[in-house]
Parts: sequence; structure tokens; C-alpha cells
Amino acid sequence: MKRRHTSRKTRGNLKRRLRSWKGWAIRTLKPGPVRAEILGFLLLLVAVLTAFGLSHISSGTVLDWWAGVLCQWLGWGAYLALVGLAGAGLRLVWSDLRDGLRYVWGWPGLMGIIGMAMILNFVMNPAFTLMPLLVTDHFQVDALALGALESGWGIGLVLGGLVLTAWGGFKRKVYTSLGALVVEGLTLAVVGLAPAGALWLAVAALFVSGVMNALVNGPFIALLQALVEPERHGRVFTLVSSLCSAAWPLSLVVAGPLADAFGVRPWFGVGGILSSLVAAVAFFVRPIVNVEENAHAVRPVLGEAVAAGARGDAAS
Repeated sequence: MKRRHTSRKTRGNLKRRLRSWKGWAIRTLKPGPVRAEILGFLLLLVAVLTAFGLSHISSGTVLDWWAGVLCQWLGWGAYLALVGLAGAGLRLVWSDLRDGLRYVWGWPGLMGIIGMAMILNFVMNPAFTLMPLLVTDHFQVDALALGALESGWGIGLVLGGLVLTAWGGFKRKVYTSLGALVVEGLTLAVVGLAPAGALWLAVAALFVSGVMNALVNGPFIALLQALVEPERHGRVFTLVSSLCSAAWPLSLVVAGPLADAFGVRPWFGVGGILSSLVAAVAFFVRPIVNVEENAHAVRPVLGEAVAAGARGDAAS
């Protein structure tokens, strides 16, 4: 009797555990906006990693192995699978992406800053990517010198963060960012103009450039954090980061042939001067200078969109 009672009790405990696990699984897998967004971003991540593998950019890595498995299973269908993953991911995150685009589009100052950042990333990022060629071809020194250049920029970046923490910048944060960008562009031009025997000048210029870079990005990020509603931080920051970085791959495609034809130094010289000119002109662009004020123009646009969505829901 005791054994039968124990067996019955064990079966009862097992049934309760199964019911609790079943309830947890239903709650977890039940469709919802947050879970749909997470799944969408995961699908997009898998699509991007698969694209890296299929393009053989990541040769010899796990991604290359994953692409080989897909090609072995699906053949040319692997590329269709890639398109399907990307399409499914975009469909799941489209609602948030559309809301972020509407928010950014309704903020004239932010749109101007994003456009300016895309131009700057196009002309400045290849210079840092091609820095090893500058060290070997122009300064004609070894990897230790490359370490000195990159360390100078990194130390300056940390120091710039400390300066910004202690000082806080000007009352208008955009003035801090634009002024620092003018100086940063000039210091990058100095790197490109430095003679072959003046490696120390390039290190010093990159140190100042690092300090200025912290003063460029810090106030802008703080401005977004202060003005964007907390519930939209994720989608707005993701969209702004994506748009600002979109010019980088294209710039690298252009930088290779131009570096072969004209060398690496023009990327620092021309890119730095152009960056300073863009920042100087931005001081006279009213939407950019008044970016903290015209952020309020976003709210009526969003209010109309919410009202239209509510009317659509009521009609359905």
C-alpha cells in the first residue's frame, strides 16, 4: 500500500510539473510585439551572418562552414533561403522600423546631422582603415609605429571622455560637437601632411583627434538620450547608428582603387579638410543648430500617426 501511495504521489507531481512547463511554453511562444521584434532581429542576424559566409568574406571560420552546409543541402537554394530569412526578419521588425523612420523624418535637425555624419564617415573612415599602409609606405616604419599611432588616438579618446565628464560642454550641445569636429578634421589633415620623418607629429595629431572625437560624439548621444522618449530609445538609436554607418562599406569600395592610384595620404588630408568645412558650414544651417528646439516638431507628426492608427483600428 505504501509503495502504491508513493507511486501515485510521484505521478501526481510529474503531472503538475508537466502542466507548469506547458503553461510556461505557451506563455513564452505566444505571439506578441516584443517577441516578434526579437525574432525579427534574430532572423536578420542569421541572414547577415549567412551572407558573410556565402560571400567567403569569413573564410576559414564557422560562418564559412555554415555556408558550406547550406550549399550542400540546398544548392543555389541557399541564396533563396538568405533572401527569405532577410525578408521574414524585415517583416517582423517593419513596424518598429517605420516608427523610427517617421520619428527621425519629423526631426529636421536630426536628419541634417545624419546626412552630415554619412558624408563624414564616407571621407574619414577609410583613412583609419588604410593607416597600416600609411605607416609602411609613407613613414616606412614597423608595426610598433602603427601601435603608437593607434595608442595616441585611443589615449586621446579616453582623455576626451574625462574632459567632457568634468566640463560638460557648452550649453548648446551641438556647438560642442561641431566645434570639436572642426578641430578633429584639421588634426587628421595634419596626419596626411606630416613629413616622412615626423612620425611624432602624426602621433600628436591623432592624440588631439581622439580627444576631439569624444567631444563630437558624447554631446550628440547625450542630446538624443535627453530628447527622445525612453520608449523609443532602442529603435531611434538603432536607426541613427545604421544610417550613419551606411556609407562606410561604400567608402571602402571606393577607397581601395583611389589609394592604389594616389596613395593613402590624400584620404587624411582631403578627408580632414572636408570634415572641417562640413562642420563649419553646419554652424550656419538653422535646423542643425536648433536641433534641440525642433525636436518638438516630431510630436505632432507622431500624434497624427497614432490618431490615424486608432481610426484604422476602430474602422476594422
